[in-house]
Amino acid sequence: MRIKERIEGHLRTPRRLKKRALGKVERSKALTRHILKHIGERFGSIRHSYYAKKEKAAVDEMLFSFEKLPVLGKEYWFMLFTEKNGSRQLLVTFGRGRSGQYSVNEISVPEKSSENSIFESWFYDQGINEFPTRAAVVSIWKKEITAAGRGLEFSFSGNYPKYSLSLRNEGRDTARLELKEPEVGERFDFIEYFKALFGFGAISMFSDFNGVLNGKRFEGRAFIQKVVLSVPIIPWSWVKVHFSSGSALTYFNLRVPRTPKKFSVSLEFYDAGTNTSHRFHEASLCRFGKSSVHWCLEASAGGAELECILKVYAVKKFRMESRTLFHYTQYLVEIESLRFSYGKRVVSEKETGPGIGFVEDTEGVFI
Repeated sequence: MRIKERIEGHLRTPRRLKKRALGKVERSKALTRHILKHIGERFGSIRHSYYAKKEKAAVDEMLFSFEKLPVLGKEYWFMLFTEKNGSRQLLVTFGRGRSGQYSVNEISVPEKSSENSIFESWFYDQGINEFPTRAAVVSIWKKEITAAGRGLEFSFSGNYPKYSLSLRNEGRDTARLELKEPEVGERFDFIEYFKALFGFGAISMFSDFNGVLNGKRFEGRAFIQKVVLSVPIIPWSWVKVHFSSGSALTYFNLRVPRTPKKFSVSLEFYDAGTNTSHRFHEASLCRFGKSSVHWCLEASAGGAELECILKVYAVKKFRMESRTLFHYTQYLVEIESLRFSYGKRVVSEKETGPGIGFVEDTEGVFI
């Protein structure tokens, strides 16, 4: 009898294990839904507060905080500073994820260490000056976020709309900048989509800045972004250009891998001369040239037309690897020609002044 009971118990074990495993999966899904709902509500609250012209400082709550990440969850900070009348740029980015062991440029966060993020920074000043990718400790205390790893130290602090930035390498100042609300142009952009087990949200802030980079005066336009997502990263193309007049050009295209399908396309031109924005929901971006690489943006809708030629003057590449492989290439660009027309108004690079920025081009999937 005991033998029979043991046999029957053994035969029932896989079913019990299966039921237990399914229970864990359902609990994990429920937790993920709860976390994403909370993050989505935070994004929605901040967006509502801003457009209601209340408590713009609520943006600080998102900038200076870590999110509780679900499975596949990732969060990162991206900061880009472009010179008003010149070609110099500074980039700082760092982030963390719950997607298991992953690496950026073959650098990963060691297990059971105090380091919790991947840290990357470089600047352009008559050539790219880069600080190699590194694991780092990212910390937040009240209204300050810091990142430190292998001699590179970064600090960003303040209250909306004024912030201070410091970047030091081996004890020496690389950059010290002061940020303020822009005199003209866009100030904020919000993207949010949280549903069931997946979602993403981004808060982008635009500022004017002045200070010192590489021992020289540096002033222009800053782009500060905090992104939270719980989805596999798929390829995109992104263009961001700021002009000395305050005008700006933004293009984004989210692509489905191995198909020509475009998941999301948006092109926006902010015309500082009339303080108006023009959106195109159909646009094309193509690369041409070998010895001298260029990008061309074209769009036409509702009586408005835009054509922009961007010349590449530097290239930075990243390789991101987890269970999959993802290639990220950033092209630093300057305006070669621009023509925007709407009704009787025609805008060219002569009116907008010099413009610099970047084109991001990616391939693969990052889980």
